[in-house]
Amino acid sequence: MDDLPLKDKKVLVFAGRVHHYLRLSPLVNGILERGGLPLWVAADNMINIDPSTEYLIKQNAPHVHLLDYLGKEEMDVVHNMTRYLQGNLARNAPDGFWGYFGPYVLSYSLREIAECLVGFTYMIRKEQPALVVVLHENNFWTKILAAVSYYEGIPVIGFQEGLLRHRDQKTQKKQSLAAEFVNRLYVWSESAQSAYIDAGVVQDKILAVGMSHLDPYYQTLAGPAWGETRKKVITALGLSLDAPIVTFGLPQIARFDGDPVLTLAILAKIMSEIRCQFLVKFHPLEQPGVIQQIKAAVIKNQIRFEEQADTSVLMAISNFFITQHSTVGLEALALGAPVGIIDLQHVGVLESLVDDGVAFDLSSDEQIKNTILGVITGKTGRDQKQLESWLAINAGPRDGFAVQRILDDITQNVLLHS
Repeated sequence: MDDLPLKDKKVLVFAGRVHHYLRLSPLVNGILERGGLPLWVAADNMINIDPSTEYLIKQNAPHVHLLDYLGKEEMDVVHNMTRYLQGNLARNAPDGFWGYFGPYVLSYSLREIAECLVGFTYMIRKEQPALVVVLHENNFWTKILAAVSYYEGIPVIGFQEGLLRHRDQKTQKKQSLAAEFVNRLYVWSESAQSAYIDAGVVQDKILAVGMSHLDPYYQTLAGPAWGETRKKVITALGLSLDAPIVTFGLPQIARFDGDPVLTLAILAKIMSEIRCQFLVKFHPLEQPGVIQQIKAAVIKNQIRFEEQADTSVLMAISNFFITQHSTVGLEALALGAPVGIIDLQHVGVLESLVDDGVAFDLSSDEQIKNTILGVITGKTGRDQKQLESWLAINAGPRDGFAVQRILDDITQNVLLHS
């Protein structure tokens, strides 16, 4: 295999949020192993959900910031572009609209658009990377970065971040824009590839490789030392080795089907009764204010809100994983955790994994107790043959070599034919 196309080549990797960094780190490690020179790129976000470089500094990761490329001359361009955009929007906005969103758009979106367009352009021209990596193109920053790179003649790759919700695609058609500027879109599986093609993405741009962000977990889980490693992780998190672990991976609260506070209270009570350690993990994009509201509304000593450990770690060590969100449900199943889909208010969960016969239905207090106790004691389980067949189609290869497949494609196709 010829690895020379990456040797000593600079690769810019965008990490505007901490979950970008976590998901792309396995690929960055692979680039390093092949002699490439990855450089993380950060940018501020207007509501500062998490500081844009904090997680990079902690990991001693080589990085640059968008503002590094905006000196006085460049900022003059930003100011002029912002005013130009503002004037055009004010002149062309429908009657009655400008007064509602004008100040907000001026303070944040228009200014950020101008900063990104100018900053990314100067960054690409200065750094002259061989490749630009984004987690996915349907993002404020990465759409602009991918477009700038495309017009500057730099190849770009992107990834499937989660499952395509059929409702979103029918109403918003947003996944048709997932690969406007990337040269390659790496997806997880056959079903994902079909979904993106159905959404309108050009088939030649798509390659199914597996979940590259889970490669390190797949390799660890398959290793002979996983049992001892799991114990060390549990202990490091301050959890007990003597009680089963049940984790609730919340979707964004705005998309929760039912009453999240009541659901948390009921789950906490049940977990106490069946003597399970109960962990709750918020969605990575959850608003800080919403998190505080939820925490204030429940009895904290019955719930452990896990803020440090990555969700994938919790999936790997949990005896049972509860969710509604289809993406984390799929990831948990791929990592071997039994999954339950909760709907205590009987609202109906969008695209529930229960319908596919691979997750447990948790629609009542008694059902939750019996199911979790049954799974923990080994009396209850899913059909393994059916589950493995479903995972092969929906999670793709789980051999821990997705990163290698991506790097092979980059060196053999993306760099050479761009």
